[in-house]
Amino acid sequence: MIQLSIDGKDYDCPNSYNDITLGKFKQIQTWLDLEHNQPKVEKLIEGKVDDEEEALNFYFDFINYVTKIPKKALMEVKPYGDSTVNELSIQWVFETLSFLLCVPQIEEPQPVERINDYYFIDKIDLNNAILKDLKFIEYQEAKAVQKAFNNLKEGAVRFEYLNLLLAIMYRPKEVKGKLWWKKEVIQQYDSETVRERAKEFDNIKMNVVWDCLFFFIQLKTNSLKSIEESFQKQVEAVKAT
Repeated sequence: MIQLSIDGKDYDCPNSYNDITLGKFKQIQTWLDLEHNQPKVEKLIEGKVDDEEEALNFYFDFINYVTKIPKKALMEVKPYGDSTVNELSIQWVFETLSFLLCVPQIEEPQPVERINDYYFIDKIDLNNAILKDLKFIEYQEAKAVQKAFNNLKEGAVRFEYLNLLLAIMYRPKEVKGKLWWKKEVIQQYDSETVRERAKEFDNIKMNVVWDCLFFFIQLKTNSLKSIEESFQKQVEAVKAT
């Protein structure tokens, strides 16, 4: 988080996904998907901005929505500044916030082991991105969520699916055993309660959310590679006999 000083008053401005919660991120994406905003976002991403006034007005509205800096204060800021010294300007602040327009690239995702009172369902092998104790139902439901997240069409609230993925992959612990033998274990997966639990993840920072999503995508890639290698070994063994 960085601070912007305007007319002697400081305002917080996020500059990475560490500063944005899942709940806030979903609100921002809903705003970006509004009918009058979506074409402007597409132009910006594609580098086809053909109307300076329209672009600056969008920058202005976007900054106001994300940071809650009053429009009256933003009116006192220059439209453009000196980019070599990061001079405060509407353009510079928008560029600082522009990470919110794109899904990040994470080459080595590292999901955290615990989120509040919820625990990752398995021991994490970061070298291979595998989950040794993952049950088939957990894999299938997480895969369906990830697929839906990637394939939803315009107008759908696609980012709601991130809550579901977290709720599948993170669950509370419970005590198992009798008398002198007791052990804390991750709660068994229950598809009936996952949607209710998903609501509790809105306060999680987006960097944690992205790591979980990309780890699962990498898990799928590695699983496919493992299947191919295993089958090839079996074919080679048959040929050798």
